[in-house]
Parts: sequence; C-alpha cells; structure tokens
Amino acid sequence: MNANTKKSIEDAFDKLIQKDLLNKITIKCICDEAGVNRQTFYYYYKDIIDLLVSSTADDIYSRIEGGRSYDTWTYGFLQTMRYIRDNKCRVKHIYYSSYWDEVDIYFIKFNKKEQYRR
Repeated sequence: MNANTKKSIEDAFDKLIQKDLLNKITIKCICDEAGVNRQTFYYYYKDIIDLLVSSTADDIYSRIEGGRSYDTWTYGFLQTMRYIRDNKCRVKHIYYSSYWDEVDIYFIKFNKKEQYRR
C-alpha cells in the first residue's frame, strides 16, 4: 500500500466530515469517496474513530511540534485553539455526534499519557 492511498482516505474523510455529523459517516461512504475498498480502509485504520484520531492528532502535532516544552505550553495551546478555529465545522460535527463520548475519552487518556512524557 502507498502513502497516496492513506492520504486519499484521509481526504475523503475530511470532505465528508465537513458535510455531516461523525455518526452519519460510514466506512462505506469513506471508501466510496476515496475510491478504495473496505479491506484497504482496514489496512490503515481499525475504525472511523481511529481515522479521526489519527488525522486530528497528526494535524495538531504538526502545528505544535516546534514549541513543545513547559515554558512554551502557551504556544501549543494557541496552536490547538487555532486548529479549532480553522476547523470549526469539523469540530462541531464531531462534538455533536453520538461518538463524542468515545472521542472525549480518547483525548483524556491521550492527555494523561502526555503528562508523563515530560
């Protein structure tokens, strides 16, 4: 499998999340939009939440990777807030979906792991 396939799955998801709540998006919809089959989707991601978390975390990390330290935590916070501002529709469609509790739990666990990495 190549990186272009993974990118096309992420791009298809990004396009769909702009239009609908997360719980309205199916793997079939993503595969149809990306022009791949379900097996290809599962090669890269275990489910939609895995795709969501991966694409969101990658985007936020790329924004804050240059300034990660206790002294520059405000930089990371500001970049995260900019991500939310720049992706209002995406964030809204995630927050108001029936998947929000699952996504919230993931980010709480993720934040706890980050605290121990310092």
